[in-house]
Amino acid sequence: MANSEVSENACWACKSQLKPKQEFCVECEHWQGPLRRFMQIPTTTLALLVALLSVFATAAPVALDLLERSQISLKFREVAFSQQQNDNGTFSYALSFEIVNFSLNGLVLDEEVKCYQSSGNTHVIHHDFTLYIPKNDMSVPANMSNLKNIAAYLASGIKNILGESYVCKVTYENIYGFRGKYSLDPLEPSA
Repeated sequence: MANSEVSENACWACKSQLKPKQEFCVECEHWQGPLRRFMQIPTTTLALLVALLSVFATAAPVALDLLERSQISLKFREVAFSQQQNDNGTFSYALSFEIVNFSLNGLVLDEEVKCYQSSGNTHVIHHDFTLYIPKNDMSVPANMSNLKNIAAYLASGIKNILGESYVCKVTYENIYGFRGKYSLDPLEPSA
C-alpha cells in the first residue's frame, strides 16, 4: 500500500513526494491540479490579462460611440448650376441640389460653397468663386427624415463662365464637430 500512496502523492513533473492535497511542488515549482498542470500561466500574467480585458470591456462602448458619432453619410441629388445675366453685364449664378442625410445625427452645411474651374489639375490652390447658402438652409436633419432642397447663390456678379466646367465643394459638420467635404463635379452652368 505504501507504493500506491507514494504514486498518488508524487509530483507529476519530478516524481518527488508530496503531502496529501498539496497543489504545488516546491522542488520543481509545478502546479499539481489538472487545470494548472496543463496551463502554466503565472499568476502575474493572469492578473494582467484580466486587467487588460477589463480595460477593453470599458473602452469598447466609448470607442463604438465615437465611431457612431463620426459617421456621416450623405447623398446629393438633382444638382443644377444656372447663370443669369444682370443688367450691368455681370452674371449671377445659383447652385441647387437636394441632400439626404443617412447619418444618425443632424449636420450643418458651411455657408460657403467654393467652386474651382475643372482644368484637370487636381492641385489647384485657389478657388474661382464662392457661392453662399442662406442661413435658414444650412441645417440638415438626421435619418432621412426629409429631403432637403438647398440653393447656394453668388454674392456678387462675375464674368460669363457659360461653357466652362466647375467643381463645387460643399463642406459640412455634424453636431459632434466631425467635418467632411463633398465634391459636386463636374458642373457646367446653364442659362
